[in-house]
Amino acid sequence: VLQTRDGYLRVGSYGGLLRFDGSEFHNFSTEDTIATPSIRCLFEDSAGRLWIGSSDAGVFVYENGVFTAVPCTKKKSYLSIRDFAEGRDGTIYVASTSGVCRVRSGLLVPYSNPYITGETAYALGIDRYGRLWCAMSTGKCAVMQDDRVLAMLDAELFFEDGSVISCLTSDRANNIYLGTDGSTLAKVVCSGQRLDGTAFTVQTYEVTDAANHNRIDVTAEGDILVSGQQGFAWVTADGTQHSLGLGGYLDIGLIDTMKDLLVNFVGAVVFSVAGYFYARSKGKKRAAALNFVPSKKNEDHD
Repeated sequence: VLQTRDGYLRVGSYGGLLRFDGSEFHNFSTEDTIATPSIRCLFEDSAGRLWIGSSDAGVFVYENGVFTAVPCTKKKSYLSIRDFAEGRDGTIYVASTSGVCRVRSGLLVPYSNPYITGETAYALGIDRYGRLWCAMSTGKCAVMQDDRVLAMLDAELFFEDGSVISCLTSDRANNIYLGTDGSTLAKVVCSGQRLDGTAFTVQTYEVTDAANHNRIDVTAEGDILVSGQQGFAWVTADGTQHSLGLGGYLDIGLIDTMKDLLVNFVGAVVFSVAGYFYARSKGKKRAAALNFVPSKKNEDHD
């Protein structure tokens, strides 16, 4: 979910790209403006363009009311998109299941490096020196600048509990936040350009309400929002955690949804059968189905 500067809420889902104007949802994917209904991630850049990452059809950009596909220089590749980031010079970086690429002259140009090519890049962030940080499926963090991979950082540089890096993001001050496959979250402040750990200040949080982190977002006020496979966490800038009571929500919601589906199914069957016999009778005789058909109330009866 993303609120763009025009005030609209944009929602990427497996049912399409939606826009909410405060009263109604509009689905662009039903108009054949986007080649897929499966939208994975959204990003608005400094120029106000909306970047759309799909699960199976690559990247699209929305500008001046027009959707445009962004093809890759490597055909039929970099189709499953995971995240976007914008560099200081306005370069748009793209994370995908095929590796990392950047947008140049309207094309996706992949990085060619054995450490990242063919590996899934989960999430991206930009540090205060303009370097691109990438959370990789190998559990390491790739740090890149220009056309080079500067380092592949192990999780041990930031975590002492054996955690594996699963996602990351950066805030407005270009500090890096690392999520893990456990409950530990780290804020990394770069105090120098060295990448051996001597120039990092690391602050860790035990995010007990959300484990196995999928995504991190940092608000303009410095609050940290973490979504995980076991819940959602909100950590304010002073480090205080606020419980939203959503632990296990997805599991409970799934159970409740299945109960609702069963009730709706039974109801649909009952009313379908009743409607069928009512239609056959054509109202000529009193049928039990009429008990289900609304009729005007007789004033002589309660």
